[in-house]
Amino acid sequence: LVVAECDASWPGEKGARDRTTRPGVSLAAVFCLTSTGHARAAGGSDKAQAPSGAREGELAAQQETTRAKGLRVIVAERPQLRLLAASVIVRQGAEADPQDRAGTASMAGDLLTKGTTTMSAPAIANAIESLGGSIDSGAGWDQSAASLVVMSNQAETALKILADVVLHPAFK
Repeated sequence: LVVAECDASWPGEKGARDRTTRPGVSLAAVFCLTSTGHARAAGGSDKAQAPSGAREGELAAQQETTRAKGLRVIVAERPQLRLLAASVIVRQGAEADPQDRAGTASMAGDLLTKGTTTMSAPAIANAIESLGGSIDSGAGWDQSAASLVVMSNQAETALKILADVVLHPAFK
């Protein structure tokens, strides 16, 4: 923790001789003092810790199926985690934007969670937050996605909201 106090009286200011301290300038001094490019590790030591040994890890086995209309579903279960992380990914992104409409995929991706034909953006946010989860959407260069994370015991309700976001966006 760096605490700094500096003289913030201005030349010619009334009371300049009493060396009044201004909090805004003190804050600026903290930034100046901490941005010198020098850093020390916590505890006064500047030596790096020895690397830890390799840890055994195991990826969850994936099960993949393709639905009748071509939707690929990939499931990787880890029963020890009581979370559901679900994403709907479309293999199309900004690279498919028409030349005269750059940003279309990005805008559409961002608008998915901003309301549906049945739920407003605040209703979506409140519903997911009441489940203890989060929801997000967007688009990159080669894909667009809508994702959510909730406790697994809230999966049914959360997946209905994700389906509504993907299938019925209001684009407002």
